[in-house]
Amino acid sequence: MCSVLTRDGEPLGRTATHDGGMRDAGPVSFADLARMSRRHWWVVVLGVTCTVLAGWTAMREAETVYWVQSDLVFLAPGAQVTSSVEDPLLTELIAFAGAVEREANGGRSLARVASPTATLYGEGVRKGHSITLPNNGGQWEVSFKRPVLSVQVVDPTAQGAEAEMDRIASEIEGVAVRMQDRVGTDPSERISVGRVPSDVQASAVGSTGGGRARGALAMATVGLVLTALAVVSVDGVTRRRTSTRAHPTRAMPWRRQDAATSLESRPPSRQHSSGPVVPTGGRGR
Repeated sequence: MCSVLTRDGEPLGRTATHDGGMRDAGPVSFADLARMSRRHWWVVVLGVTCTVLAGWTAMREAETVYWVQSDLVFLAPGAQVTSSVEDPLLTELIAFAGAVEREANGGRSLARVASPTATLYGEGVRKGHSITLPNNGGQWEVSFKRPVLSVQVVDPTAQGAEAEMDRIASEIEGVAVRMQDRVGTDPSERISVGRVPSDVQASAVGSTGGGRARGALAMATVGLVLTALAVVSVDGVTRRRTSTRAHPTRAMPWRRQDAATSLESRPPSRQHSSGPVVPTGGRGR
């Protein structure tokens, strides 16, 4: 037989069994959940705060940005973008493109990605640019096969992305000119820079407004469910501790069993007397 534990006239939602254990009294209703939420309001505040922070982070990562990519091809003296590059000149052009890349990046050596097709927005960048010499050898091997600098730009607006691409392309062309000026390269032997494609247009990437709304709704639902589960769990732990303090022997029935076993196994006590034994059957003479 079991009894329902109550406190302040409210059912606790859990019952104490005959052996001192606890079991669920039944499903938690919305009224029970509301009372638990009032008692443990700090759990609700913590859960809502975490949900809002997680939703804000997810929406920020999913916001629409604009991305543009262009290749800046280094050309042999007198060559055009569509011209083929002779093998003897290919190595020199690739080396020159690598030098321009380092100077355009301020002398910093950028980490190489595993794939030359990796996008800047795919790495989580929402505003910025990258200038890289594509590595065709993979993550564990370096192999540069084309004298090309790949430029990517990400910006919150399409106009900003396209304007930044034009600025970077002009800057790289200027770096190539200055590097050749420093060594006194003859104008007829100078390496030129071509842009492919010559006219670029930014593309919108990221989620749409409807996708962000559905994501926010899903995030809010998950957050509310987890908060409700946390409230019920905290309430159950609190009530078990209260029941243990109010009924220690009920919560720990082995104490009663150990005490009873100890009494049964104790040998009967004997009374010893150091004086003479007086017979009870008659009167001494």
